Amino acid sequence: INQQNMIPVDLDDLLTSELTSSVYIACGTQDDFYVDNQALVSKLTAIGQVPIFVTENIGHDWSFWDHQLQKVLHRFSNERLGTANAN
Repeated sequence: INQQNMIPVDLDDLLTSELTSSVYIACGTQDDFYVDNQALVSKLTAIGQVPIFVTENIGHDWSFWDHQLQKVLHRFSNERLGTANAN
């Protein structure tokens, strides 16, 4: 990987069934990383994880990430607190 601040990682080494039960992936369908995120979702599903995979028709855009960050923090804080309806 030649992109600055990117660390090459072999996902097969990281993906184990010992992952936490809550995996949240958000990606725009026009994002250059969309295909990679789809592959990650497939690998997680293959090992029995059920990731939350959120997509929108958008690229690699801060407004999308800002919105998704708020949603995931709310969802996981509700899950941790045991609050019903963690959407």
